[in-house]
Amino acid sequence: LYLFASFAMFLVLSLGSGLQVQAVGDEPSPAPADATVSEDPGAPPEAPSGQINVDFGGGELEASLERRVRAGLQRFAEDREGFSREFMGRLAQAFIFLLPGFALFLKIAYRRRLYVHHIVFAIYLHAFAFMMMTVVAVPEALGFPRVGDGLALILLVVPVYLVLGMKRFYGGTWPATLAKGLVVSVAYNVLAGVTMIGLFLLTLLTS
Repeated sequence: LYLFASFAMFLVLSLGSGLQVQAVGDEPSPAPADATVSEDPGAPPEAPSGQINVDFGGGELEASLERRVRAGLQRFAEDREGFSREFMGRLAQAFIFLLPGFALFLKIAYRRRLYVHHIVFAIYLHAFAFMMMTVVAVPEALGFPRVGDGLALILLVVPVYLVLGMKRFYGGTWPATLAKGLVVSVAYNVLAGVTMIGLFLLTLLTS
């Protein structure tokens, strides 16, 4: 169920991002005819209008990093569909490690339970969350973004499912369950956010 739900979600998100890029992508603007070359050969070239010029200073490492960032930003501007597809592929692989991380946070909250129990709970929770995200992403992938925005409210069911699941699976009082659910959710969201930023930078630098 987890594999099916995750595959369906990332497939729909990839299709949706591709359609969105095709719909809103701008044609590359031609270079201005009156562009001039800088008189200082050591100065970095000026970026055309609408592009980002990044300067990290001197040194081979800085120059190599600058070239990678410029190439990544150029690809992001010209081929957002390919960039998004590569990023989503890496994000799908990252969830293989994020799921055990979520189980680790549960292990810290419920130390008396075996780690494998937390893995099982994490699998069920992620499968449910992926199904909800798929429901929201399908209308946008089909070209109905407003319907997807309206359905986004059903994502509020995920934290409710988390608390109810923790109460039923682990037991305990409601105040303790709510407190542990909040702490686990915040910790996991921080981990997921840092992971997504890292994956974006990795995709940018390896483009």
